[in-house]
Amino acid sequence: MVNRIRRLLRVSRAGHAGTLDPAASGVLIIALGSATRLLRFIDSEPKTYSFGIQFGTQTDTLDSEGQVTCSGGPIPDRSSIENAVSELTGDQLQVPPDYSAVKINGVRAYKMAREGKKLSLQARPVKIHSFEILSYDSLTGTGELKVCCTGGTYVRSIVRDLSLKTGTFGYATSIRRLGSGRFTVDNSVAPQNLEMSADYIISPSELFRSSPSFQVPSSKKAGILNGIDIDIGKESDSEVIFAYCEDRLIAVLKRKTATVFHPVVVLSYGVEE
Repeated sequence: MVNRIRRLLRVSRAGHAGTLDPAASGVLIIALGSATRLLRFIDSEPKTYSFGIQFGTQTDTLDSEGQVTCSGGPIPDRSSIENAVSELTGDQLQVPPDYSAVKINGVRAYKMAREGKKLSLQARPVKIHSFEILSYDSLTGTGELKVCCTGGTYVRSIVRDLSLKTGTFGYATSIRRLGSGRFTVDNSVAPQNLEMSADYIISPSELFRSSPSFQVPSSKKAGILNGIDIDIGKESDSEVIFAYCEDRLIAVLKRKTATVFHPVVVLSYGVEE
């Protein structure tokens, strides 16, 4: 998708702010040109997903892409699912799926899993901000749920843990990222409409408008663009601030002392818009 956007808009560089599972769909944030250097500063949390679940059957990948490893499990009632959803809301320690991009001694877990190796991945802290059941059919054991969570949370692991807490097993029949920070499906361009991509571009100047910022006097602009430290004249609680000049973002500054900041990313006029 990144390559298609790059070719379509005729830009030399393009990058993304986080991939999706192969079987998933939804929001993918793509930066163009010099804005790729700003990807690390984009607030892409929380993540919001909707996902389908099938109880009573499990695959090795925990989604519809994998091979069935268990079937014929019990189908939980809705109240059991509601209790499990409540238990999984809040701070959690989550074990990533074996088929994931987590590295073990420098090797991706999914590569080792495909080779049939037994894995023992370490649990990692995540937070489930909200979790709700959108629909559930107790006859077929299928449902649709919605979760809002921190980055690094695996929906497939949520499906695994939810199933275990209801006394069965299950897999994700679908996963869709509805939102990533301020970016949502509703304000995204669909893959079949990529010829309209230019209409969905947000300039860095606009994107970081509400972030901690400093208005650079015109006399100091050249110094900033040449990587010279600047004293903003007051203490700031932020480790990173965004430098604007004449209403355009020209640099990202990182704290050196209480009032002195150093340019870690510089943008020249005409490039970032």
